[in-house]
Amino acid sequence: LIAYMGLSEVADGQADDASASAAEARQCAALSTKNFEQVDGGPAVVTSARVIDVPTSGLEWPTYPTLSGFASPVTPPFRAIRRYCDVIGYVAPENKFELKLPSPADWNQKLFFEACGGFCGTLDGRLCNFGLAPGYASVTSNGGHDRASGFDAAWGAHAPELQNDFGWRSTHVVTLVAKAIATSYYSRPIAHAYIAGNSKGGQAVLMEAQ
Repeated sequence: LIAYMGLSEVADGQADDASASAAEARQCAALSTKNFEQVDGGPAVVTSARVIDVPTSGLEWPTYPTLSGFASPVTPPFRAIRRYCDVIGYVAPENKFELKLPSPADWNQKLFFEACGGFCGTLDGRLCNFGLAPGYASVTSNGGHDRASGFDAAWGAHAPELQNDFGWRSTHVVTLVAKAIATSYYSRPIAHAYIAGNSKGGQAVLMEAQ
């Protein structure tokens, strides 16, 4: 009888987890159909939203140090995030972002922004994982433009709007939109928001504080 009850409890737990996962998948996918054009900082568009299961090897880390306090490879002593809602989109004109939303049960009701470094220009979702691991809704961006490899700044020639985004605006509007998306997903307000970065990311932190 004891063995039977144990097996029954395992089966019930697996069924509950599968049900929760399916509900999260529907809730996550619904973000791609919502209109975020009128939110503060917008217009914004979500181009994709899907639930991703974290592999048994764990989250993938960037291959360089960041101001978050960790240098790759790292194994932070954080909770095991099993899945998250991966949201990709942009804020007009070219502020691309990736926002990773942990399962509602894992969310700590906070937002974490990992700012891009150097000349930015690429969207590296691995930067979100520093905040995702301890349960933050975690976001990063391309700094307001796309660029070639290396320290390319040709994107800024004759483009004052892109220069303005790179200088300060991108971080601000992506933060506002990320807050709106997270609040919509969790149906709960964000208690606190944090930002970290080094090099250009450090400048982004100071500009956003100002």
